[in-house]
Amino acid sequence: MGTIQDLNLTDDQASQIQSIQDKYFADLNAVQAAMLQAQSELRSLLWQKSPDKAAIDAKNQELQALRQKMADLASEMQEQIKSVLTEDQLAQFPQYGPMSRGGAGFGPGYGRGFGARGQNPAGVSFQARGL
Repeated sequence: MGTIQDLNLTDDQASQIQSIQDKYFADLNAVQAAMLQAQSELRSLLWQKSPDKAAIDAKNQELQALRQKMADLASEMQEQIKSVLTEDQLAQFPQYGPMSRGGAGFGPGYGRGFGARGQNPAGVSFQARGL
């Protein structure tokens, strides 16, 4: 895999791409903050003594909508960046950018969390209350 310098961007292209990234990163950061808040709220709902299934389902739907918005913004950003590139640069583009390493590129991903079969790495079993 090469580096972004291998695309030989002009100063104008680099400036345009920087502007596009700045615009989208602000939007992506706002969505990410909303996702973190919703995830925290979902955890609270899950750990209540008597979990409200309707509230949990609604929070899950909210999280799914935020994830979709994040993916949509990332795709829009990528398309705008591609519109700045020449055909030769576009031919090399798939090996660059956030999608180049097999993931969305905005954070570490979902990870594996606790180990297999509901055990954390220390071997302690767990189960959320009410589920």
